[in-house]
Amino acid sequence: MLHKNSRRSARFGDLVEAAAKIVPPAQPALKHEKDWSLLGKSLGRVENPGKIDGSAIFGLDFTLPGLVHAAVKQCPVFGGDVAGFDRSSIAGFPGIIEVVRIPNGIAVVGETYWQAKAALDALHVTFNEGPSAGVSTDTLREDYRRAMEGNEWLLVHVEGNPDALDHDYPNVPLDKTTIPAGGANTARETYPTIYSQEYESQFLAHATMEPMNCTARVAGDSVEIWAPTQGQEITRLTLAAAFKLPKENIQVSRTLLGGGFGRRLVAFDFALQSALLSKAVRRPVKVVWSREEDMQHDIYRPATLHRVTAGINEFGRLRAISHRLVSPSVLQYVYAPAVTDVYDPTCLEGLLETHYEIPNIRVDFKLLHVAVPTSVLRTTGFGPNIFALESFVDELASHKGSNPYQYRRDLLTKSPRSLAVLDLAAAKSNWEMPAPKGHYRGIAYAEAFGTHIAHVVELSVSKDRQVKIHKVVCVADPGTVLDPDITTNSLEGGIAWGLSCAFKSEITFDRGRTVESNYHDYSIIRLPEMPAVEVYLINSGARPLGGVGEVGPVTLLPAIANAIFAATETRFRSLPLSKHGFSLA
Repeated sequence: MLHKNSRRSARFGDLVEAAAKIVPPAQPALKHEKDWSLLGKSLGRVENPGKIDGSAIFGLDFTLPGLVHAAVKQCPVFGGDVAGFDRSSIAGFPGIIEVVRIPNGIAVVGETYWQAKAALDALHVTFNEGPSAGVSTDTLREDYRRAMEGNEWLLVHVEGNPDALDHDYPNVPLDKTTIPAGGANTARETYPTIYSQEYESQFLAHATMEPMNCTARVAGDSVEIWAPTQGQEITRLTLAAAFKLPKENIQVSRTLLGGGFGRRLVAFDFALQSALLSKAVRRPVKVVWSREEDMQHDIYRPATLHRVTAGINEFGRLRAISHRLVSPSVLQYVYAPAVTDVYDPTCLEGLLETHYEIPNIRVDFKLLHVAVPTSVLRTTGFGPNIFALESFVDELASHKGSNPYQYRRDLLTKSPRSLAVLDLAAAKSNWEMPAPKGHYRGIAYAEAFGTHIAHVVELSVSKDRQVKIHKVVCVADPGTVLDPDITTNSLEGGIAWGLSCAFKSEITFDRGRTVESNYHDYSIIRLPEMPAVEVYLINSGARPLGGVGEVGPVTLLPAIANAIFAATETRFRSLPLSKHGFSLA
């Protein structure tokens, strides 16, 4: 802290005790925007110099006196466990301190990581594969299909008449407020056109550049953790429960993260492993997962299956939408109290609210229980849900013979903020002007994480389905842009991440285990494939503020799919697009 006039300074911590005695006003006056000195301006990122000169401390960089290292091998089958191991198979390996059983796996602790890893690779270990050994991508697909064709649906959202479109299963409302008063008594319309399609999003790994790692020191009734974590409090609670200690006895210090994307929110695997091993060998221990261990023991973004149906009246107006979603849980490991056996609210993000004027909307949900561990990943529920919804809206525009941009405008007449974002995206992409020869454009819009966002993608497609993306235009309105550079960086990074999801990345399963093991078979975008990106920010002043950390990819994926439809006159409704023969040029 620096006192401007006297130039006196003090550390923040030195002032905390005195500051705690000050009674804050009941209604503190907020600064007017014209008086802001930091907000709204691009400020230099304080961690950049350390990242450039190598002095920044990530989890893998952290060290302690007397630190030893552990390599781990977990049962390759979901839910399996160690049957046994032969300690004598690594007799004579240098630097080995101990071999320790951990939950569903084995760890070798050594003086250095590579000593531990070499011994682990040579260690004879057998596993009990358990009941999930028969799980594969094909069996999971059958599970999704049975759920979609079944009649066990939870009605989670209704606007207007819940029975506007026919359904052959009963209404089972989430709660007594799900069906609005009088909604079921609304006069039923007749729709001469019923249009229905299905959309699929794939299982995804977080694939962080820095694999899972954690350093722990356990001494008596004290546990200290140093980790690249996104969930300090979750880590404290997890370890307090495991060690039967008050959470005050668990201290968690966060290092810089080499990528998180939601993977590092949980602590029941890599953080717990390090603490258990430190207790076992009575020394501070750093656990480091190999890339293969990291990829094959992720907590994956769940695949989703959607069926969207529209009722269109005799004047070509969209009057009703029914949306069915099948998805495993997203929040189960992050915030279990929000999840029941039949409901996870995060799975529904983007489907329970829309700015499109549609008189009758119903959303049905089936929470699918699978052996594959699933959790949050960048875009959470919004990503797969908006891919389905915005692809479907584009199909409705095509079915009507309308301009996809104008079709959306007609559905957004009561949302000026939505129109401002959509119109700016159209203007900056020259939507109303003819595209260069051989170029085609796709558009998509949504509100996600409180931010209104639209993408326009301009691309060309060769005869062998190589896709050259010439330009991506992104417009976002988070209410107030707190730091223009960081906001732009987040949206640009989201576009790069989204391109990987759209074209390349997918996790598949066979014999109860993950097939992909490293970046050679779990592909992500490379530098030469990154297109030109233009980001435009709107300061509407709307409240509450929206977020920009996760929203960047949300409307990119449907915009890509919509542009490919414009180029090929064929609609592709499942991701990644590589399964349809497309690749980035």
